[in-house]
Order: sequence, then structure tokens, then C-alpha cells
Amino acid sequence: MLSEIPCIRRTLPAALLAVLTPATAFASADSGDTAWLLTATALVLFMTIPGLALFYAGLVRTRNVLSVLMQCFVLVCSVTVLWVVLGYSLAFGEGGMGGALGMLLTAVFVSVGLGGAGYAEGVTMGGQFLVQALAVIATVIWSALVSYVALKIAGAVAPLRVGVDEEIEGLDLVNHEERGYNL
Repeated sequence: MLSEIPCIRRTLPAALLAVLTPATAFASADSGDTAWLLTATALVLFMTIPGLALFYAGLVRTRNVLSVLMQCFVLVCSVTVLWVVLGYSLAFGEGGMGGALGMLLTAVFVSVGLGGAGYAEGVTMGGQFLVQALAVIATVIWSALVSYVALKIAGAVAPLRVGVDEEIEGLDLVNHEERGYNL
């Protein structure tokens, strides 16, 4: 069904080839490709930060423009951090893989049948996958615990929620002295 769509028929083989090509094939960076990548990144940032922010700023009242501009800026900063934490490791990790997915797939692709170095004596693909999965689970648990502690510390310094009365009255009315919906 998907192969009937012309763009899928053309791009799917190219995408599979790019995913399955060893990372050593891309070891040399072309200066023209790098320059274009940096230019495209700058254009996207110019489009997102001022362009989208000013578009949304035109949809709100004058006194809320700064808030909208800062929300768009924080959004771009958050996506940048997410890219560094998640996307970069998937795109440029060891062997073309990284992060949790790369950890799990390392257990699969080390198999001699798939061109890998092979397992140690007495180790099977399932056993190696289990070890890798336990490492991923331990990392997730550790990250959750550290995030919980950080939120508790932040909550002790400054409240993370508004009061019950403010929530019942409505945040638009309390924070901006206006109603969001006149029903």
C-alpha cells in the first residue's frame, strides 16, 4: 500500500541505504556540505525565533507580546537541548546509532551473521540484549530519580503550582486581569 505512493517508492530505498551504510563511509566531511548544513540551520533559526515569535505576537494583546516572544525563545532552547540529548546521539552515535536505541541494537548487530565481531563464548544474542536492556532501564530509573530530586529542590525554593483559589478563579483573570473566554 505504501509502495503505491510515488514519493515513498523513490525515497524509501534511499533512506534504507543511508541507514544501513556503515558510518566509516561518511568519515570524511565535505566542506561544502558542512557550510550548507550550517546555512540551513541558521535559516531555520531565523525563521523560528523572530518569524514565528513575531507572528504569534501579532495574535495577542500588546501587553502580552514579550511573554509570547519569550515562550518562543524558550521553546527553541528546549528543542535545542532535546536535540543534543536525544537526536544527536541517534544521528551521530557510535556506528550510526546512539542512546537507548543504539544500546539495544548493539546487542543485535554484533552478531557475526550481521557482519559484527561476534559474541563472547557462552553469550547469546538474547543474553546480550537482556544486559543492554537492563542498562537502559537503569539509566531511565536513575534519570527519573535525579529529576524527582531536582523538582523537589526547585519546589522548596519556589512554588511549582498556583494556589487552589487562583486555579478556581482562573489563571487568565488572576495573571492578566482578563477573561480568556466570554461564555
